This record gives sequence, structure tokens and C-alpha cells, in this order.
Amino acid sequence: MFADPKLMTAEAFIGPQNSLWQLRHCKFPVIAAVAGPCITGGFELALNCDFIIASRSAFFQDTHARYGIVPGGGMASVLPRSIGLHAAKWTSMVCQRIPAERAHMLGLVAEVRTSSISLPLFDTVVARALPFATSALC
Repeated sequence: MFADPKLMTAEAFIGPQNSLWQLRHCKFPVIAAVAGPCITGGFELALNCDFIIASRSAFFQDTHARYGIVPGGGMASVLPRSIGLHAAKWTSMVCQRIPAERAHMLGLVAEVRTSSISLPLFDTVVARALPFATSALC
């Protein structure tokens, strides 16, 4: 896609054909499970999920500034709403690494797991959420 400038239109990045847009507008909850480094594009992907569960070894980092590029996946608008404007500026401008525990304290991560992140974990999350859901699962 990026090799052909004719395909690099605003429409390619905005709206239903964009995968991150689809995540944000999904009809059921989307859980990001982060078990290690979650950097730049992966960080943007996780930010577009409904919530993030991370292992203790996970960390988050925005490296767009290091390469002089502007975030295109919503990080510039979603990160400040997730952790606050000043923390987001600091994180992005200095490419600050955020360990899982700190991300949890900032409200970015819903839960930090000491054990591994696996499918049984998601069964537990679904079991906890199911009584409150009316049509969340398909």
C-alpha cells in the first residue's frame, strides 16, 4: 500500500477501511493482551482496544519522535485521554518507556498479571463481564 503514492489518500487512513477505526467501533469489547514490549505501532494498536491487560514484564513506548514521524494511529489523541496531557507529552516527546506497573498507575492498563497471559485469562475476564453484558459477545 505505501509503495504506491496514489493509494496514500486520507480515505485510506480514516473511516471503516482503517483497521484501527474498526477496533474503536467494534460491537463487542476488544482486549489487548501485552506480554512484552509494546512499542509505537503496537502501542497505538493497544490504545485503540477497549482495555489492556499486561504481564509484569510488559512495557509501552512511543518512538515516533525518535524518527521524526507523526503518530497516524490515533496515539496523539488517545494517549492524552488515557494518561493525561502532560504525561502523554512527556512519554511521546522523550520516547519514555512506561513499565506495566506504571502504566497501571496511570490508568492505561486495566490489570497487571504476575502469571502469563493466556486464553484461560480471557475466559476469566469474559466470565466476570458476562453478567453485565447484554449483547457484548457474538
